Amino acid sequence: MTHMITMELMMNSRSLLMLFKGTHLNHHQEMEESLEKEGKTYQIHYVIEMAKEVIENNLVEAKWLKEGVDHKVTEDTFKWVATYPPIVKAACLVLRLMDDITTHKDVVTSVFDQVT
Repeated sequence: MTHMITMELMMNSRSLLMLFKGTHLNHHQEMEESLEKEGKTYQIHYVIEMAKEVIENNLVEAKWLKEGVDHKVTEDTFKWVATYPPIVKAACLVLRLMDDITTHKDVVTSVFDQVT
């Protein structure tokens, strides 16, 4: 669902995507402040760099879709991706990690709101 929303934003307006990118990076800055208190700031650098890479790759993907490159994706391409090669496994792992971090923050915020 999130991927579809992101793709829709990219297809409709680059300025909206830049807003999303800024908001996403602000979220990581908040995480950095939290991790700083725990002495774990080294972790956030890697997450931010991976997030930048994902966003930039989404921009490229949106550009391809807009230019009609998607018609060049063949059945063989889908078959290859369905074999879950290492690059697909790595992407899934990174996306899962990012989702887990966001979910954890949401749960902690929710619990904190209930306690206060």
